[in-house]
Amino acid sequence: MHFDEIHSKHFVTLSRTPLPHTLIEQALVAMGGGGNDGMNFRKQALAAAGWAYDGLVPFAKHPDKAAEAFNRGACDLTVEINPQPVAD
Repeated sequence: MHFDEIHSKHFVTLSRTPLPHTLIEQALVAMGGGGNDGMNFRKQALAAAGWAYDGLVPFAKHPDKAAEAFNRGACDLTVEINPQPVAD
């Protein structure tokens, strides 16, 4: 699955269509098994990608750092979902 690049303005913009970071969050929750387990997985994945704030801090408070973390995480997520075959 390909995710568009996330820009800091995405975190302060309202849109009828889901923005890329929303799609990434949904994918992370699904990969984690949904429900509380999925939310915990999402939190751990974003922390590993560089989001240093807890769940009570909105992404819009630090949009530049959120965009960096999501873009880093999207790259890793794309690799995980679409692994490249190993050449023999």
